[in-house]
Amino acid sequence: MPIGEIIAEVILRPIIELVFYGLSYWTGFVVLKGSTFGCIKLAPLSTIGEKNRKKQKWFQVDWSLWIHRPMHGRVLKAGCTCMVGILAWAAVGFGIYLRTR
Repeated sequence: MPIGEIIAEVILRPIIELVFYGLSYWTGFVVLKGSTFGCIKLAPLSTIGEKNRKKQKWFQVDWSLWIHRPMHGRVLKAGCTCMVGILAWAAVGFGIYLRTR
């Protein structure tokens, strides 16, 4: 394995993922909190890989938008918040494309 691939995998990938997830999460956070006037509860970014705790088979996927956390109740998953942020940036990009066309 060339040294360039090792550097890209060990150093660049975590930095790019951190920026991508962070930017999309905080954009989604602002959009969701602003559009719902703060009524929706959002899971923190640190729970991005967390699944609902119930007896599932290894091949079943958790398609729920909500995660049930003890002592916090039902909150919107961090992955959904990231998706809203990505869609918001896509809408901005599409608007810029239409405006400059």
